[in-house]
Amino acid sequence: QTLAWLTDRDYLPEKLPDMSGSLHANGNIRGAFDELRWTARLGSNRFHIGDRSYELNALLKGDRHAARIEEELLRGSPGRFEVRGALPLSEQNEWDLDLNFSGLPSSHLVRDFDIDFPGVLGGEGRVVGRASDPDWSITLRHHSEDLLADGSGEAELSVWKEERAVLFTTRASLEDA
Repeated sequence: QTLAWLTDRDYLPEKLPDMSGSLHANGNIRGAFDELRWTARLGSNRFHIGDRSYELNALLKGDRHAARIEEELLRGSPGRFEVRGALPLSEQNEWDLDLNFSGLPSSHLVRDFDIDFPGVLGGEGRVVGRASDPDWSITLRHHSEDLLADGSGEAELSVWKEERAVLFTTRASLEDA
């Protein structure tokens, strides 16, 4: 029941990508139920999401109301993801989560559409605020040496939600070879 408010949201994907591999975990739980505290370390040398292979390293700490990601690193081919911060396990707690990512081939985003989109993506994101209606922001950066026949280019897209508004900015630059 604690997570029901989170899993009933419309913004969760209907189907998650296939995940497989070995996951190693160890941890501890301490305290009486009202003051329960827990710690968990997760790891994997061969964790697969779809057809991509990653190394996972995570340290989580929490209690009955909130979980804190002290470190979480997913690194592999392609790219690197890092997440840190607090996840609410009840509506009384708040989000405070940071995400950083780099080295993601942009071609993976459009491979189902038969579009040639060379380059690499990176960026960061943040989720803060009330558990049931957090504010969030994400910035995506795209860099390509092969964007044009005779030059390279960079583009940036920032999107954020504040209260009930979703806003964005863009920036692009092209350089001759």
